[in-house]
Amino acid sequence: MSPFSTNGALMVANRPDTISEERYYKQVLGYAMGTARKLPTWHEIVQYYDTLAAASDRVVVERLGDTTDGLPYLAVYISSPENLARRAERRELLGRLWDQRGRADEADPDAAEREAVEQGI
Repeated sequence: MSPFSTNGALMVANRPDTISEERYYKQVLGYAMGTARKLPTWHEIVQYYDTLAAASDRVVVERLGDTTDGLPYLAVYISSPENLARRAERRELLGRLWDQRGRADEADPDAAEREAVEQGI
């Protein structure tokens, strides 16, 4: 059974929070995770993540471009809706932490935020 209706919209009854992840995987790809001699293609993996993102406010799929083979290059974020809403802010903070140029011995205004990011809050 496909989790899609004929118009391509995800059916509400198949949301991941109402069924197990394993059954959801099987509904999207057509076979159970871990099936012998069955590995998903990259297109199937992309389809799975896109379907999951459409069904959950805790998943965001960002397309970063294409690989040298022309396949989509993805970043998949899985977190609380609140953290996902702050993705750009967190990315900017991590960039400042990674590249310390121009941050001479000044007081660290990002200390509390950095500690929260390091702890995964």
